[in-house]
Amino acid sequence: MFSNNQSFDANQLQISVDFPEEPERLLEAITDTYKRTASAVNTKEGAFYQFKQQANFQQWPDVSPSNATVNGNGKYALTNVNRTLSVLRTVVDFGALPAAAGIKAVPHNIPNITKNFIFTNIYGAASNKNGTWIPIPQVFSGGANDAVGIFIDLTNVNLQVSSANYATFTQCFIVLEYIPIT
Repeated sequence: MFSNNQSFDANQLQISVDFPEEPERLLEAITDTYKRTASAVNTKEGAFYQFKQQANFQQWPDVSPSNATVNGNGKYALTNVNRTLSVLRTVVDFGALPAAAGIKAVPHNIPNITKNFIFTNIYGAASNKNGTWIPIPQVFSGGANDAVGIFIDLTNVNLQVSSANYATFTQCFIVLEYIPIT
């Protein structure tokens, strides 16, 4: 295993397995090993990044109205803490960053999006032809006057640029990870 913390090892496979020679114990050991292998593989996050909606195999607590209520502090109370929802991922080819202060919007093309969706991760990166890459969102040492912010609405991915000129950044990809709650 990889650590002394059992929760970290839950989806890790043993490097080697010693199988018993007795046929009755061998079948049990093979079955157990297969179950552990299937569980480890099935709980790994998928590393597919495509320009379409797809599962990334992350599991999120089921905070849908059928399993959760929101208390006075805005926190979820779950009926069944073991229920999970699948997280989806899509990549948006954003193109060039804005050359001046303002907002540039690019359609995210997420089907059937509603205000009930939960975004679990929004991030990206931009590059220029000079070999410079920046993360999105971005704040340089210039502070708020040298920033690229990001927000999502029902139609678009929106990048908001402060006063800096990012015209040289001609390639930008944004990754959206979300739970489609209707």
